Amino acid sequence: GKKPTDECADTITDYLGALSSGTATPSAEPAAAIASYLDDLSPESGGDEAYLSDNVPSTTSARAVDSYLEAVTTGDVKPPTPDAVGSYLGAISTGEVATPESETEIMSYLSTPAEELADAPIDLEAAPYLSAIFDECDVREPT
Repeated sequence: GKKPTDECADTITDYLGALSSGTATPSAEPAAAIASYLDDLSPESGGDEAYLSDNVPSTTSARAVDSYLEAVTTGDVKPPTPDAVGSYLGAISTGEVATPESETEIMSYLSTPAEELADAPIDLEAAPYLSAIFDECDVREPT
């Protein structure tokens, strides 16, 4: 699979922060892009083009990411810190954590107690988020 990057984790974190603050609204494209990236990180993909073309993205991962983004948007879940996102991406890439099958799996890894949430400024001007996710995470464009 791919190796996660700090830039990608920051981009995803910015998007989650924008959803949480209401600056961005959830849509299917960023959710699918993030799910596709998570699938690509999995050691199971191994960069195998046949695997990747059959899993663009897995509908299970896409549903899990979509539900998680909705939970962030509604305020049911606090947006994670960049470190938490980076750690999650790393855990998927090493196989320590499987690609998500439900939003609960994502929440359990990324949930941060309120007192630990950083007051780090979120770059809300980094628009559009979708192209940033494609650029920074090297996500394959849907065919």
